Amino acid sequence: MAQNHNIPKTGHSMKRMPQDNLTLKKLFDVPLEFGGGFTLPSRVMLSPMEGVMGREYLCRAAVEMNLIDLIMPPFIPLNDQSAPARSVFSRKLAFYMSLKLPLIVQLLGKDVPTLADSASVLNDIGIKAVNINL
Repeated sequence: MAQNHNIPKTGHSMKRMPQDNLTLKKLFDVPLEFGGGFTLPSRVMLSPMEGVMGREYLCRAAVEMNLIDLIMPPFIPLNDQSAPARSVFSRKLAFYMSLKLPLIVQLLGKDVPTLADSASVLNDIGIKAVNINL
């Protein structure tokens, strides 16, 4: 099995991708237009699954190696009563927001008004894209 020497090991400093491996990045480093004026900056986004991957390590490594232009954090489950306060969203997203990349926040719920109110709260804290999952 071929080894991937571009993935940093725990405890080692992170290194940028070697020049000869930039071809793959260039392949996906093209904006993706959706219409209605919405365009993603590239075709690669990081979307770590909750409880499966060490997300802080994975995200920091991908950012430091300049592999990604945006992040989609794990789902934020919502109850059916009301949208979480700004402080709740800010706390849950603090790590991702510290990376200074655009975020697409995933909301998981079944109450449409709560989903809409939550999207509005996210907009108030600077989130420009929301993925709603019913």
